[in-house]
Amino acid sequence: TRKKAESDDDGLFVSNSWKKDIVTDTSAPLLYSKGAIRVFSILFSVIFGAVLLSFNINDTKRKLIVIVFGIIYTALTAFIVNLMPSNIFWTYLLNIAGGLGLTTTFWDKFIGKEIKYRAKPIWIPLIISIIITVPILLTIIYSS
Repeated sequence: TRKKAESDDDGLFVSNSWKKDIVTDTSAPLLYSKGAIRVFSILFSVIFGAVLLSFNINDTKRKLIVIVFGIIYTALTAFIVNLMPSNIFWTYLLNIAGGLGLTTTFWDKFIGKEIKYRAKPIWIPLIISIIITVPILLTIIYSS
């Protein structure tokens, strides 16, 4: 059962996984959480999750790698989704995969899989994401 619990810790929707490395120790770094990055990737797009993750990374080259991944992944998602009959399903499916990629591959490699951190509030990025996304969605809706 211990092995099962460990494998469940990194699940997408297991709230324990989002909180297992979050601490209140003031000496721990202040980072946007894996959960926040996944949710932003799913709701807004992988580029938004990539931007959040890039704020957690100190090295400029690594930040750039994450941002470029987010841009390319989002562009490929838009291309693929436009080929599919059910756009919303594929959009969310690909955004889930991209968010997982950000928080497993890039987070683990550039920040560290076992790092303990304090969760940075998401309110400002959330407001900015809504301000950016709403006009785009309205343009898409009313131009059809």
